[in-house]
This record gives sequence, C-alpha cells and structure tokens, in this order.
Amino acid sequence: MGRTPDLGALIGVLARARLLVSNDTGPMHLAAALGTPVLALFGATDPAVSRPLGPGPRRLVFDPEPCSPCFLRTCPVPGHPCLEKLGVARVAREVSALLAPD
Repeated sequence: MGRTPDLGALIGVLARARLLVSNDTGPMHLAAALGTPVLALFGATDPAVSRPLGPGPRRLVFDPEPCSPCFLRTCPVPGHPCLEKLGVARVAREVSALLAPD
C-alpha cells in the first residue's frame, strides 16, 4: 500500500481525486471538506453522528447489523458483518451513481 508522506500531501491527493471511497476516517472528512465526492461506508460507526460534511457530493452506505453501530475498533464478530454485507456490487453501483454526469 502506498503512503502519503504528510498531511499536506494527503490533502493535495484528496483535492485532485475524482472520488474517495472510504470508511469513517479522517481522510473521508478531509475529502468532504475539500469538495471531493465521497462514498462513505459505515459499519461500526453511525452516519448520524460522524457523516462527512462539506460542499461536494456524498453518499452514505449504512446497513446496520443488530450490533451496530458499536464504535469498536476491533470487531468481536467474525467477518465484520456490518461491512461485509455491503458487498462489492453495491459499492460499485454507488460509485457509478456518484461519477455519473448530471
């Protein structure tokens, strides 16, 4: 995996990105603040509490399990079901919708 050398470099990359797909992270919030389109995947955290805010388009994907949101850094349930159930096909559809011309 690549690594950005510092926060300034990360901000530069996010400002030029066509889209960021991320879980609830600092880079997600930076991208949203910069106006970069964001597809935010939520599992252990709650989008009502920590959704990305900013001028750019954003979509939130949250399909809670009975145990979510739990706000745990390490999932005690094998397979991390709250994120696994989102699936690649669903994420790909959301990406396509965000990147589609208006």
